Amino acid sequence: MSFDSQQQPLPRRRIVMRKEHLAEQIAALFTEFEVTCRDWQQDGEVLITSLGDLELLRTRFPQGEVLVHRTQRLIDHSQRHFYYVCCLISGYADLDYQGAQTVLQANDIALLDSAQEYAMASSRVFDAIWIATPRHRLEGRIANLARMVGARIVGQSGSGRLASVLIQEIEQQAPTLTEESGMRLANALLDLLAGAAPITAERALSRSDQLLRRIHHYIEERLTDSALSPQTVAAAHAISVRYLNRLFAREQTSTAKWILARRLERSRRQLEQSEFDHQTIGTIAMNNGFNDISTFNRAFKARYALTPRSLRNKGHD
Repeated sequence: MSFDSQQQPLPRRRIVMRKEHLAEQIAALFTEFEVTCRDWQQDGEVLITSLGDLELLRTRFPQGEVLVHRTQRLIDHSQRHFYYVCCLISGYADLDYQGAQTVLQANDIALLDSAQEYAMASSRVFDAIWIATPRHRLEGRIANLARMVGARIVGQSGSGRLASVLIQEIEQQAPTLTEESGMRLANALLDLLAGAAPITAERALSRSDQLLRRIHHYIEERLTDSALSPQTVAAAHAISVRYLNRLFAREQTSTAKWILARRLERSRRQLEQSEFDHQTIGTIAMNNGFNDISTFNRAFKARYALTPRSLRNKGHD
């Protein structure tokens, strides 16, 4: 697989990770943790590449164990909260998320939320790829997002394997990627993760999770209906709007925000696909439940930091 282009390739930074400064370095690169090092004899390194509004970080710790703990105290004082997609290349990691223990092996993937408590302990030789992802890039994209966070996505088969391979290929090819190709691959990766999550995440569904999944499906089938609202969704499932929003609150969102996010995400995909080139931006907006183009344009720019026309034009440059 090659991504060579005449355009300027993406820059990559390298940072040496030293034991005496590890906590500060991890906080600067990721977020704040309580950090414990054991048998740390050799410096590690991090290679950093930006993919649009995502950041790709390759961490290599050749020797020694590292334990990081994201505590509630640190969460309360943190100024930023991201999702982190972790793809393990070699070694293993013990993940403790809300009391559930998971062991990640080579090629496995886990999604972590810096707004939640968790702890991770690495093996003596630890090599992993991390993708720092703004919250809005996943909220509205992945059904049952809260259930996926902290669960192991098996990287040895199925969609999990495809996502793992793509993550590793993007990291290896990062020096040859252009900004445009990097952003497109990042979108493809997030879409692939959205497909892999419900298939491979190791966690049983509770009754409320099952209900939320049915509601996600109900909304997805009716995004073209401009009358779709929290009230109509709640009525269709014989629950109150208050309880409906409690279900979505576990995804750090609300019903109305979820509907908007799904409409915007479907519109974004169609704007990037050549098969929809014959449709105007206004037609795509209306077909995805928006009543007027101005509302669509404002919401789209607020979410993706560019206008629908700019996104479409980039795809044809």
